Amino acid sequence: MNVGCIPKKLMHTAALHKEGILNAFDFGWNLGELNNPKLMCEGELHMKLFEKFSWEALVKNVQKYIRRLNFEFKANCSENNIPYVNAMAALQDKNTIVFSPKREALVKHLESHSDSPNPKEVGKITADRIVIAVGGRPNILPDTVCKNARELSITSDDIFYLKTPPKKTLVIGGGYIAVECAGFLRTIGYPVTLMARSIFLRSKFEK
Repeated sequence: MNVGCIPKKLMHTAALHKEGILNAFDFGWNLGELNNPKLMCEGELHMKLFEKFSWEALVKNVQKYIRRLNFEFKANCSENNIPYVNAMAALQDKNTIVFSPKREALVKHLESHSDSPNPKEVGKITADRIVIAVGGRPNILPDTVCKNARELSITSDDIFYLKTPPKKTLVIGGGYIAVECAGFLRTIGYPVTLMARSIFLRSKFEK
């Protein structure tokens, strides 16, 4: 929840607010040079409104909201007697999960094939049903595939933490995350180029 849907939706909402201000004139809201088409052409209105935008404030408030949301989730778990464990874990068998904050301790236990882990280092939870719900992480190509990729590029996750505005951006990919990020950046006012090798938003069922 720290990256992905929630911060992306918040930044998309920032873009929608800009569109709302620009369209507000037709609904009776005359904000002068910020949205009055009688005073300026459409391009000038976009630029005038963009001058009032603060990327730093947006990122700060998005991260503040995420921290509050994380705290609320943990608090709700505690209030409802739901144990919360922040650790690395592995399936010992179909009904058992072993976990530890130390990777080495977890690997050592799994290699020992013991049913009883050291409780000081490795915890254990058993259940009739185990649901695995993990999020994916974007990866930057290694230099052997794309030279200087790690030095000159960031992932879609990183954009939510940028302390300075992205300015001119090249978004590589035509999936929904790429299109959404390109969309809110461009709507806010930053120049964006979207690069894809095939069809935008192509369905996985297409051949």
